[in-house]
Amino acid sequence: MHSFGGPADGFAANLGLTLDSSGNLYGTTSGGGTNGSGTVFELTPPVSGDAWSESVLYSFASEYPYSEMIRDKGGHLFGTTYSSATGADSIYRLSPPALTKTVWQFDELYSSPPAGGGFLPGLALNRGTSNFYGLTSPNPTYSCGTLYELAQPAVARGAWTYSTVHSLQSGGVIDGCTFDNGPYGLFVGADGTLFGVTFTGGASSRGTVFQVTPQ
Repeated sequence: MHSFGGPADGFAANLGLTLDSSGNLYGTTSGGGTNGSGTVFELTPPVSGDAWSESVLYSFASEYPYSEMIRDKGGHLFGTTYSSATGADSIYRLSPPALTKTVWQFDELYSSPPAGGGFLPGLALNRGTSNFYGLTSPNPTYSCGTLYELAQPAVARGAWTYSTVHSLQSGGVIDGCTFDNGPYGLFVGADGTLFGVTFTGGASSRGTVFQVTPQ
């Protein structure tokens, strides 16, 4: 389908792909691009037997992509990044160009969760509310990490709201513990119930499968 040549079109595509209703594929690379920090790319399916076509939608500047992207019904792409220079993590949105433009718009929605825990790979989207959920790594306040929600702004162009849905406590014996790798397979059910897995912890210290029910 496509062989990355790098550096212009990126290299080291080590995360998953996202599919839209037209059969286009979206993904990220962790290297290459204009700034050497990776890219967001699109693969367009062939027409009449031609080859797949690759387009670079965005080149990361000082952060590296850290999760498979999610695409919402408006065509926006969401994912997480980390910065090796500052240690900060962020959640971003990449918006398709307006009718008269060709450039995708990059927006940082939230940076560095509370208490120093980093964002772990993988986001889950509640398609009913358009809010996002994810996991953070262990940190001084939450020794086994947290499950968080990033809620849509209440008004147009307002700030997104970050909140902790559940903290994985009890030394990991009850809830389990996250760790600095993944992905973790977080999933949102039709009724808003969250399902996921942890790397370690639980009764046998081998990890858990958990469910969080909305209140």
